Amino acid sequence: NICVEWQGSYAPEPEGVDWDDLRQNVGPRLDALRTSLGYGIVMALYVAFLPVCIATTNLAYMIDLGPLQHLWMAIAPSLSLTIFLSFLPTVMINTFDYFFILKSKTWCQLKLQNWYFWFQVFFVILVTAIGTNFFEFVTQVASEPPSLFLLLGRALPEATHFYMSYIILQCTTHAWGLIRSAQLGKFLAARAIFEEEEARDLAEPEDQDYFGI
Repeated sequence: NICVEWQGSYAPEPEGVDWDDLRQNVGPRLDALRTSLGYGIVMALYVAFLPVCIATTNLAYMIDLGPLQHLWMAIAPSLSLTIFLSFLPTVMINTFDYFFILKSKTWCQLKLQNWYFWFQVFFVILVTAIGTNFFEFVTQVASEPPSLFLLLGRALPEATHFYMSYIILQCTTHAWGLIRSAQLGKFLAARAIFEEEEARDLAEPEDQDYFGI
């Protein structure tokens, strides 16, 4: 006798259904392998981004621009971090879309939101506060875990200027997003080739990887 087990789940919104995922018929072993590879790539992003984050947050202290030094030290670390984080959702959502069978674009966005949140907690708050002493920090916490909160309590206040610059720069990036310069550029470029109505359709929507969170 063949025993068949049915598993039920909540249905996604009709407009968010990923029909390509629904048509996939993979076995449990292949599904587990793809899921493991997907999580491995996400964890590799943490490892690969770590030296980049440490280098960029300390770049302002290694370059002297003379009279513009104060401006450089104010925006350079947070600007580079903002640029890297703006491209991160595209990389992560492509990973989730390829390696995970989620059956809904909404569920894919939810997974992106969860991972992107912890990615920012780790790199924006923790790593930038610890700076170049990150590996020494990890070694000390591994040998004495209760010292984590004491070390963070000593390191975080010294990074307050970075956080202030980062928050101000985020306001600038959101204001730039409200201008919708990317859509304007795409519309102007498409209007040179297509009719105005078709060019308007081609310019929409915004980047769903980033603004869809």
